[in-house]
Order: sequence, then C-alpha cells, then structure tokens
Amino acid sequence: MHTPLSLTSALVAAAAAHAVSAHFILTSPPNRGFDELIESQAPCGGFNTTSATRATIGPKTNISLTIADANSSVVVNFGTGENPAAFSVPIGKGSWVARGNFSVPIDLTAANITTAIKGTIQVVLTGGDGVLYQCADVDFNPSATSGTTTGGSTGSSPSVSGTPAATGMPAKAGGSNAAVSTRTVANSALMLLPVLLPLFF
Repeated sequence: MHTPLSLTSALVAAAAAHAVSAHFILTSPPNRGFDELIESQAPCGGFNTTSATRATIGPKTNISLTIADANSSVVVNFGTGENPAAFSVPIGKGSWVARGNFSVPIDLTAANITTAIKGTIQVVLTGGDGVLYQCADVDFNPSATSGTTTGGSTGSSPSVSGTPAATGMPAKAGGSNAAVSTRTVANSALMLLPVLLPLFF
C-alpha cells in the first residue's frame, strides 16, 4: 500500500498530465489571458475584457501557438472593433497530429479593410477536449509590412506543415514558468480522486 505522501504525489502527477493533455495557448500576438480551467468558454476562453496593450499587424502575418493535443485543428477568425462580439471573418486555419509549437499564416486581405482599425483575433481549437478558445487584441494597419507583428514576440516556430519545435505548455499568463498552475493541479486532483483512489487501495 502506498503511503499518503506517495499517493499525493501520484495524484498530482496524474492531475498535471490530465490538465495538460488537451489545451493550447496563443503565444503571439499576446493573448488576453490563459486559464486552462475555462478555456472552453466562448468566445475568448473566459477572458472577455480587452488587453491593455495591442500588437500591430499587417494584412498578412503569422500567429504562434503552443498545442498540447496530439490531434487538433484550429480556425482563426477576426472581429473588428474595440471589443467585438462577433468574429465573422475567417483568416486562417491549420491541423496537426503532434504536440508542439506551430505558426499559422493569417490573411486579412479578404476583409477588405482599408483603414487602420482595432480588432481581435480569435483562435478556435478542436481537439481531444472539445472546442477551446483564445483571443488576442490587435491594431490592424493595412500598410504594415506583411509578415511582421509589432508590440509582441513573433516567436520562431516552424510552419504549419513542419515538425513541432517543442512539446509542453507554457505557464498561465502572469504566472510562473511551471507548465500547469498550482491551482489547476489541485482542482484536477480533487476531480480525479474518485477515479484514482481505488488504484492505491
């Protein structure tokens, strides 16, 4: 029989693996916020307040994602305005069979926006845990150089068709460098107790 300490360690490890198993984060442009417990809440993963700062993007650029689901697909949409309620302009998509860091090309030329405006990028991922959401608030400048994003890190991820550069999940925005927040592990461990306890006794 396992000691209470080893049982706790096993529960935490199992909870961490469960929490990381099917989530993603939009790393560039900077996202509004990330919390794996509410990432399934549309339209922006539970973050309905705009960011204090915005990256500037041109008509054609790339967004960067870290994905912890081995089989997933994303659709990238754009909504216009300070805090849009609808994201009706599709601007990119991608699909993968491995975990890792990915770059997704986005193209806003079809939106026919001719003046500088505020807007929000919405990323919708479909994977093992259903549909998940992330958003990034941006300033769109139709004259900005294609392929550049200012005001935030663009990263150095491979193309959509490339091999994943790395695995794992970054920390929740504003948190530590741990892959999964302490609160998430604790909550997940509690949810998994009825399932895991019989394995130890």
